[in-house]
Amino acid sequence: MDSEDPQERPDGITNIINGLERYNPEAVGNLEDYVRHQCENRYTDSNANRTLLKLYQLNPDRVKDEVITNILVKALTCFPSPQFSLALHLIPPSVLAPANTRNEELPEAVGKLRLLNDQLQGSQYARFWATLDSDDLYADLTTDIEGFEELVRVRIATLVSHAYREIDLPILEQWLGMDGDAAKKFITETAGWAIEGSLVKIPKNPENEAKKSEVREDVNVDMFSRVIRRAWEETALQLQEFLGSQTPSYAILSHTWGDDEITFADFSRGAPAETEVVTNGWVKIMQTCKLAIAQGYEYVWIDTCCIDKSSSSELTEAINSMYSCRWFSRGWTLQELIAPKDLDFYDFSWTLYGSKASLYADIARVTGINENVLRTASRDLLAEIPVCQKMSWAAGRETRRPEDIAYSLLGIFGVHMPLIYGEGANAFLRLQKKIIKSTNDLTILAWKTPPKPVTDVWNYFDYYSVLAPSPEYFAESGDIVSTEDLIYNPDFSITNKGIQIMVALPAVYIPRVFLSLRCHYRSRPEEPLGIYLQFVGGNVYNRVLIDQISSEVERKKFPETSIFLGTQPLRPDSARNLTRSRGHDFCFEFSNDATMSELSINIVSTHPQKRWGANCVFYAYDALSFIGFQVYRTWGERGLFAGFVIACGFGPGCEPWICIEAEGSDLYDAAEGNDSARVEELSRKLSEDEVTLKNNAIIRVKLEPYDYNPRLIHVGVRALSVQTLPSV
Repeated sequence: MDSEDPQERPDGITNIINGLERYNPEAVGNLEDYVRHQCENRYTDSNANRTLLKLYQLNPDRVKDEVITNILVKALTCFPSPQFSLALHLIPPSVLAPANTRNEELPEAVGKLRLLNDQLQGSQYARFWATLDSDDLYADLTTDIEGFEELVRVRIATLVSHAYREIDLPILEQWLGMDGDAAKKFITETAGWAIEGSLVKIPKNPENEAKKSEVREDVNVDMFSRVIRRAWEETALQLQEFLGSQTPSYAILSHTWGDDEITFADFSRGAPAETEVVTNGWVKIMQTCKLAIAQGYEYVWIDTCCIDKSSSSELTEAINSMYSCRWFSRGWTLQELIAPKDLDFYDFSWTLYGSKASLYADIARVTGINENVLRTASRDLLAEIPVCQKMSWAAGRETRRPEDIAYSLLGIFGVHMPLIYGEGANAFLRLQKKIIKSTNDLTILAWKTPPKPVTDVWNYFDYYSVLAPSPEYFAESGDIVSTEDLIYNPDFSITNKGIQIMVALPAVYIPRVFLSLRCHYRSRPEEPLGIYLQFVGGNVYNRVLIDQISSEVERKKFPETSIFLGTQPLRPDSARNLTRSRGHDFCFEFSNDATMSELSINIVSTHPQKRWGANCVFYAYDALSFIGFQVYRTWGERGLFAGFVIACGFGPGCEPWICIEAEGSDLYDAAEGNDSARVEELSRKLSEDEVTLKNNAIIRVKLEPYDYNPRLIHVGVRALSVQTLPSV
């Protein structure tokens, strides 16, 4: 009763188990719900549960202790079988390690469940029930499993029926963990056996008849690697498969592909006969095996013939498991330079050129890869390298399929995602989004137009995504380092609107703003780097001036606010409309003198909100007319609140206007009701530039054009005085 596969399984779960989704972290939730359904409905799908545990290995941050214990308890009910042991060995080691565990409860729970499994596997049923009743923790661990005790009893009864034709009632009661009427009811009604005095009679069945039998159990484990072995007793090359922990030491061939490489299917058909022409692909395999044997290796791994590329799941698994010592793929030499500690280089005639240890300085100079990373092959050191630097290592590299330039970087960045051949350049966009989910390193935005011309759809846009279209755009980012530890960087995350981030944007060239990336060139630490953004509406900013990573003296900062960085370039028509814009933008600036500070002015509401930028600008773009207004509250002397409204706008045939009115006025009431037509009518007619509030504060507004940008109108807001209220 291994319960490897249930009689019926939801199609969605089958697709996850058998397809590329088995490596997708987003599948975790569906599999967890499926575990819950198993617990509630008295069946077990060990295959699906192992798939979830493998996903936990790849995504330890998603681990849920109660799900792990539920999987183990469900596996208990499948005895005797390897299901519990298989599940146990798939639990991420970091989760159970005492030094790293989030708490001590899970290791203790796993230890107790292991004891129960040992007793069931060893047919120590009476001891099992005694142990189960000895500690309340056992009750807590099994409470989610519907009918756990009955499932165990039914399984014990099934095994007893395979070995006995009759058994003493007292012994059976001990094995079932029950006595008296309850035991008799189970034996007669559930098991369907007869009780005759102190004996229990079990009907004859094919299993309890005396006969010779042989039990053979096949365990299907998905995580494997293929290696080629040159058998010492014969000259033939063989493919051999090894289960994960049983894989021996082996050599690896890192190479670029030719036109006659030997595939898995070719190798499976056997080596060419003596009368056949030996291709360069076979020569490469034979020479590799010869060198491996000379260096003491009995096995060698060659990507072209050790991965069955007709199996998309096997190809995905080979790529996604890079740093588990079996992460290799065809012709992608970047990670093959970084991953191994020992690496030898041979020329076309198989003459040794040198080793990685002796050539790392030259390799670093040619490839741009960090010397220490090459020298140590340390994954921890690799994780500390800024994202833009690692991206720069891939610039200039080519792959046969456009998607592979992204897929070949998965292990270097420690992320996992399904391989979808046919998605083209979108693969690199997905890769960057995956990286953003795992780090707050702002240097992922530190890219610019590559020195070598590239042809892509971005040639037709003026407002760009903040994410690069390919690694080529990081070609000149290899010398950029973070200014401070990433823990001090703002958090940012991927949303359906773009990258959401909290920043205090400096106003440089309105409506263009400079976003600091908190990094600098290694040789110029005094010059912080950043990129230019353009407000495009809806609190979204797109990248502009992509030919530069800029160094800018930060000017006046506005309060920190949440904005969205666009991850898609604007459509050509939208970009042209923005470029042709001739409307006016209103930039609000509140004086920071003592009088204004005393009032403590706060914005209550803004209309239209989508045209208000984080840098205190109302953007009109190409509108022929515009009306914008804000309602404010002040804190005056002796705790007296006072409100006012500021409205600004322009229209055909008239100059831009500004108007301020106090709480209680018609304009204020219209603004509070978001009646923009009424606000436009009143503000355009009144055009008041000064108001006295009910807390005796006097506020003045003034319109002034900016010399360097005729589109921009400066709205100055200041308090002339805060008069003392008379004593009451």
